[in-house]
Amino acid sequence: MKITADTPLVYLTVSQLRELISSEISKNIPQGETPNPVDGEAHIYGLNGLADFLGCSIPTAARIKKSGKVPFLQFGRKMIFNKAEVTKSLSNYRSKK
Repeated sequence: MKITADTPLVYLTVSQLRELISSEISKNIPQGETPNPVDGEAHIYGLNGLADFLGCSIPTAARIKKSGKVPFLQFGRKMIFNKAEVTKSLSNYRSKK
C-alpha cells in the first residue's frame, strides 16, 4: 500500500509508521546536528541547574541570566535553558571579546 497524505494512520503497519516517522525526523534535523546535544538531556532547569552546567556559583549564574547573555524561557518562577543555546551563546560572547 502506498502512503499518501490522505492515508489514515490506522491503516499503516508498524514498520510503515516507523519509516514515516524516521523520514520526517531526518527531514527536520539538519545533517551533523543531534537532537539531544549534551548528556542526553537537552534542557537545564532553574538557576541551580545553570550553575551546575556552567561550573559557577548560583549568584554568578543569576548575573549571567540577568545580563541577557543566555536565552531562556520562564513560566512563572520556573526557568528552562536549552543546553545547546547556552553553550552557543556563551561561546559567541567569549569570541566577541
